[in-house]
Amino acid sequence: MKPSISDQTKKLLDLVEAAEKLDIEIPHYTSDKIELDLFQRGIHIHSLEFVKDMDIFLIVLNNEQVIKDNISDYPQLKDLTFEDLKQHALSGDKLGVRWEKQDVDFHLVGFIKKHIAAQSSMLKQQEASSQNLRSYLRQNSFIAEEIRFHDSVSQIIDHLFQSPGKKANSA
Repeated sequence: MKPSISDQTKKLLDLVEAAEKLDIEIPHYTSDKIELDLFQRGIHIHSLEFVKDMDIFLIVLNNEQVIKDNISDYPQLKDLTFEDLKQHALSGDKLGVRWEKQDVDFHLVGFIKKHIAAQSSMLKQQEASSQNLRSYLRQNSFIAEEIRFHDSVSQIIDHLFQSPGKKANSA
């Protein structure tokens, strides 16, 4: 009986072979799915851009995606001059960034996880706001009575968001 290997093992062996041909170092072990996904897709940091006076830090990826961050979110970077910020080097796999003079290292996976967490938090806040509005409308059934007298959606929206003083004057 001929031994068989799984499709996943075949893919990993193909990656190893391709990496050897390109002389790329493969992480021997990674439990991080994001890092493995980046490696499999060939995604890495293309460049970093800084706009110090606007507190902007851009991580430009080779797939034309950009991660925007704030310099001030990183205590190790926030006090650096623009010239110091430009004095960085990418790691061999282009997934890491190093500021030698300051002895500071960052990894693309960390930037991506921070970005995902921020977007997830924003979506949760939007969902909560939407649920709060629905709950408010359900709790204040008198609004349903008033809606019958309005002949357009814009009038309904205007009525819902009028200040209390304006509502009293219109009654």
